[in-house]
Amino acid sequence: MNNETESKSEPQANVSKAETDAAGQTKPSFDGMKNDQIPTNAENVNALLKYHFNTLLSEPTKYILLVTLSLYFTGFIIWHFYLAHYGVAGVGFLRVEYASAAFCFLFIFFSLSVPPYLFLTIFGRTAYSSGGLFNIHQWDNKTYAYTLMVWYFINYELIKLFLPASTLSITGFVITIILSLFFVLHVCFGSVLFVKAGYGRQFMWGKDVKLTEKQLRFQNSKLFKYGNVTTYTPLYFGLLTIVSLFFNSDIDKSFLFVTMGYWFLSSRQLGISLKDTWPKSGILLRFMICIGVFLSFLLYVNIFSITQFGKIPKGVGGGKPENVYLVFSSQHCGAAESMNLHKVNNLRSTNSIFGPVGIILKTENEITFINYSELNTPKVFTNGFRLIYTTNLAVTSISHTNSNPANPISTNIVDDTRPNVFYNSGGLAARQIRADLIDGIIYSR
Repeated sequence: MNNETESKSEPQANVSKAETDAAGQTKPSFDGMKNDQIPTNAENVNALLKYHFNTLLSEPTKYILLVTLSLYFTGFIIWHFYLAHYGVAGVGFLRVEYASAAFCFLFIFFSLSVPPYLFLTIFGRTAYSSGGLFNIHQWDNKTYAYTLMVWYFINYELIKLFLPASTLSITGFVITIILSLFFVLHVCFGSVLFVKAGYGRQFMWGKDVKLTEKQLRFQNSKLFKYGNVTTYTPLYFGLLTIVSLFFNSDIDKSFLFVTMGYWFLSSRQLGISLKDTWPKSGILLRFMICIGVFLSFLLYVNIFSITQFGKIPKGVGGGKPENVYLVFSSQHCGAAESMNLHKVNNLRSTNSIFGPVGIILKTENEITFINYSELNTPKVFTNGFRLIYTTNLAVTSISHTNSNPANPISTNIVDDTRPNVFYNSGGLAARQIRADLIDGIIYSR
């Protein structure tokens, strides 16, 4: 009897947790209930499905919202630092460019930081456990080779997509030619060894071809193992990847070093583990750690914004200025001339064309651009004035005249010109103009 009483009391407990709708009917509520307490009878199927649906979407929705806000904030910081480099501040917060800049930043960061860390980690462990670097032909683990080939492919696509106008320096070009020549010679030498070892006959007539004892001994010789080009081909591609990064004209060396060494600095290899330090830290130390991490993040984003963001085309989320010519009507030419824009002669129209300029950011109300004519200007002269110093004044008179005026004679005249000189050491400064003052924009490549 006690068991029956307890079994009958369970539905009443569930009903007590239920909600009542407008019609007076009870609707089951599963908030705070465990999985084994959720009713599964037919009348509560809809409520059960709704409960599981909300449970599945609650956590992913929070993470998606957090990631979206983080990406948007990162893009806002990138554009803020980038525009501040040209002297512009006060940009709006809600812009589509922020999201694209954040994705561009993350793609470049992971493409430059993850492959070298994985390669050096795998390569070092394999060399330590497989007999050292001089016995690389005996290594069974070829993961390092796959890592190098993937790194080469990622680097090729990265430069082609994000830095299409970049070139190699003269030193990098010479090193690339030397590596290519060594690779070609190694391939030729390896081909000779391939034929001498009997693999050429097996390639032509199949594996059932009998080889001589001399060919079998040659296959096990050190010369054949060290001359096998297939073992060292990934290393050649890895060296070409490093040369293409360090000698690229559009990649800043400080940004490259910081990015490639990021995971080494944040890993256990330096003896510092934030994962182990955080649980043992107090409130004050955790607060200091958060400040340090945030400031490090801002410093890195600042380096990226100043050194790399302006070299990436806007089509892939960058901030590279768009080369354009601005068309002004006759009544608005004064605004362009006051900004020292170079005027292009146009005899066929009453409008005037000024440029070339580089548009950094364009909104509905204003356009922010830089004037390329100031790119090579070392200094700017304004408000020049002239000083004349005279000494040894003498007064003379002219005789046999009705008037006797005094004519001063000046000697030792020193002519001195003192213009106000402003050195343009800070680089280009941006300009803003109202969009309604411009009649047209001519884009150029």
